[in-house]
Amino acid sequence: MMTRTTAFAALFAVLMPTALPLAAGAQSAPVSVSVNGAAIAFDQPPVERAGRVYVPLRGVFERLGASVVYQNGKIAATRGNTTVALQIGANVAIVNGAQTTLDSPPFIVGARTLVPLRFVAQALGASVNYDGRTRAVLITQPVAGAAPPGGPPVVITPVPQGAPLRLVRVEPSPNATVRSLRPQIGGTFPREVDANAVRVQLDGRDITQYAYVSSHAFSYDPTYDLPYGRHRVAVTAPGIAESWTFLNAAQPNENYFRDVSPPNGTAVPRTFTVQGWTKPNSRVHIVATSSAFISFGETNESTITTDSGADPNGHFARQITVPDAGAGVIDVRLEAFAPDGGTAVRTLRLRPQP
Repeated sequence: MMTRTTAFAALFAVLMPTALPLAAGAQSAPVSVSVNGAAIAFDQPPVERAGRVYVPLRGVFERLGASVVYQNGKIAATRGNTTVALQIGANVAIVNGAQTTLDSPPFIVGARTLVPLRFVAQALGASVNYDGRTRAVLITQPVAGAAPPGGPPVVITPVPQGAPLRLVRVEPSPNATVRSLRPQIGGTFPREVDANAVRVQLDGRDITQYAYVSSHAFSYDPTYDLPYGRHRVAVTAPGIAESWTFLNAAQPNENYFRDVSPPNGTAVPRTFTVQGWTKPNSRVHIVATSSAFISFGETNESTITTDSGADPNGHFARQITVPDAGAGVIDVRLEAFAPDGGTAVRTLRLRPQP
């Protein structure tokens, strides 16, 4: 018979908000996980750390119906109108642009990235219960078509047969001349797409696994200097097949940007941090413009400017607050000025968080 003390401990374990606590008296049996009654078989067994349960990221995200992208230790998952971002070793996660603190960060075991099960499931709108007697994690997800917590269901308009979609905004622009050793390559989709079905090529080389891809946009920061000359980008997704070229006229002393966040197309609150990497000790000039359509031929627009300095390793970060211009877009322009005279420009188009 369970005592009141044991019952309280089990209840406390179920209600912990971020990861999944474990009952202390049942450590010998393996942990099982099920979604809506169907058991999940992981290629890497769940790991217990500091009284929490961690599972392989793709196993849980994709079972919960989310598209997941992993790049350079950064995890981005999208399900409907919910976006979850985590990073290996970081105690901060971002859900729809809002930061939340984790008890313990995601980590790597062998070739697998493990994430806190309770936090991930609840962030994607599922409920989580833990049976301490059987060491079973029971995840219940709303049925398909039900409104996710905090908002109405996302409606995706079907594409008419024979009407191909085109990217709304691409970088570099078609036939543009850029002067950056590592220019950002990216684009915004005209409507939501399945991120797992997106493929990106640069000069015939598949770079999808190195790119940030969401249901709204994609971006890629080259990990090597692009040689002088013309380069071709090709993107395919359901209903989309587009390619374009640009000319890289960069000289060896040109500056660059890489791993800039927030990624293009993401939703951010009014106050957010712009960060990334450039040449060491560069000065980074930031211009952020918040704009919204009011009526035909009229927009409400507000702009702020600020500067940041890259450290000796090339990292820079600056928190900015954009004025509330209403529902619309936030355009951010970054210019880096290196001590050797090299310059680089990066532009971001973000969505204001509802």
